[in-house]
Amino acid sequence: MLASLIFDAVLSVPTAQRKKPVSVLCTDTRVEIPAIAEMVEGTLTRMQKFSHQNDLNIEVNLLRPPPEQSFWLIFYSCKNNNLLLR
Repeated sequence: MLASLIFDAVLSVPTAQRKKPVSVLCTDTRVEIPAIAEMVEGTLTRMQKFSHQNDLNIEVNLLRPPPEQSFWLIFYSCKNNNLLLR
């Protein structure tokens, strides 16, 4: 929903006045099920394509933590080291 507002706001600005890039960031925590992750990636791809086709200058980026900083690896490490709160 927030991304939709951003696109609407940029579309309301005349093309000649769109001088600065706008960044849309999405973070993949690697907790989502594969179907959700695929849906998010597809949506981001469509957003980037729409931005390019309409000269919106919106950059869409998907951020992913390195594997050693993933939620599940940290969770598993904490569990094995008895660091989880009980």
